[in-house]
Amino acid sequence: MHSYIRPKAIATGAKADLHEGFLTGEFLASAVIDLMASPLVFHRVPLAGEREFLRVAPHALKPAERLVIADCSLQRTPSIRRLFRATVQSLDGVDHTQPNADGRLPKLVNEAEFAGVQEACAILTATGSISILTAYC
Repeated sequence: MHSYIRPKAIATGAKADLHEGFLTGEFLASAVIDLMASPLVFHRVPLAGEREFLRVAPHALKPAERLVIADCSLQRTPSIRRLFRATVQSLDGVDHTQPNADGRLPKLVNEAEFAGVQEACAILTATGSISILTAYC
């Protein structure tokens, strides 16, 4: 992830300490996070792992700060669903990817301790639809 995000952060002049990995109790004890981003990870994680991340994440973020998730999302049309099945699901499997394809992710974020959950945009790609979700603590 750093190899992709770090150059973009530098190019925009952003000053950031980037951390890659899982949220653990040890990390959370010392973390002060302004923005938490999850690029294309959720569709590969079992439901229990997604719920655990969303349960812990609000405690790591400063109040009124933001969570951004970019991931496979609701596949809105039959042709997009076929494309998603032929690409993402054939590579990553159906068990973890189907709930995202059915539109589950915004509901999970909404069930966690986040406010203002919204789909900022949906982007059609060669492998299906990806949504950018935002939420606040």
